[in-house]
Amino acid sequence: MGIGDPCYNVKRILVDNGSSVDVLFYSTFLNMGLPSEKLQPATGPLYGFDNRPVRVEGIISLPVILGEFFRQVEHSIQFIIVNLKSAYNAIFGRPLQTIFGAIASIPHLKLKFPTLVGIGIVRGDQQVAQSCYLRLAQLHSLVTLSFEDFDLWNEDIPQRAFPLEDLACVSLSDEHPS
Repeated sequence: MGIGDPCYNVKRILVDNGSSVDVLFYSTFLNMGLPSEKLQPATGPLYGFDNRPVRVEGIISLPVILGEFFRQVEHSIQFIIVNLKSAYNAIFGRPLQTIFGAIASIPHLKLKFPTLVGIGIVRGDQQVAQSCYLRLAQLHSLVTLSFEDFDLWNEDIPQRAFPLEDLACVSLSDEHPS
């Protein structure tokens, strides 16, 4: 996968079907040597998955290349630049996946997309994915919940529907009155 012009081979990218934006982290933006003058101002808040507002440094449109030669595709993608610590360099959300016509297979760590000569594939690395997850857990100190603490049975909620008023018997035919 390549991002930018000149094209940088960027690794540690999260493909997130739940993200409504494509994100490039500010540290990655700086490491790519892109000038801050290329950033366009952002016009509105961005909320993280914890529903807290995230400060946006700006917006930039960059070329993204998926795949390997012969089966590769290039499109210009608008990235939101955020200055947060992350185990990832970028997040490919639904906009990028839609533009590329890409389908993510999470169990196989693959991203498939149409090209002019067939289906292109980007393969993930299981060890890198695990290390990113562990690093992300350390950064955000994930809370582990025990299922022993949850009582799924609630006595206040009726377990079966009941009629609000008395029911009337209605005959559907003269042959069968009941």
